[in-house]
Amino acid sequence: MCLRWLGFARTMRMARSLAGTHEADVSDQVLRQTLKNIIVATALYPGRSKCLEQTVASFVLLRRRGARVQMRFGVQPYPFFAHAWLEMNGHPLTESAEVVARFALLPDPAL
Repeated sequence: MCLRWLGFARTMRMARSLAGTHEADVSDQVLRQTLKNIIVATALYPGRSKCLEQTVASFVLLRRRGARVQMRFGVQPYPFFAHAWLEMNGHPLTESAEVVARFALLPDPAL
């Protein structure tokens, strides 16, 4: 809903603010369970919930737990397609490496 009401830039600022800067070791089980919970919640949500919404929600929840995740945004020029995903230690978390390789990485929108 924030993306629709506030727009991309304000939503990204709010997500980074909510996520905080706390860093800690997070177990694989916590990572998997958090991502699974996001998938289940978005499946039940009656509105739009695509990769951008899922990435922002996952980013906030995982960062609040201390995970060192980063939001990534990429585009495929032709046919045009944009995509968002999470990475941790340079490896995609919410997408396969093969899918991510199809996209040109956009600069971090540190807004």
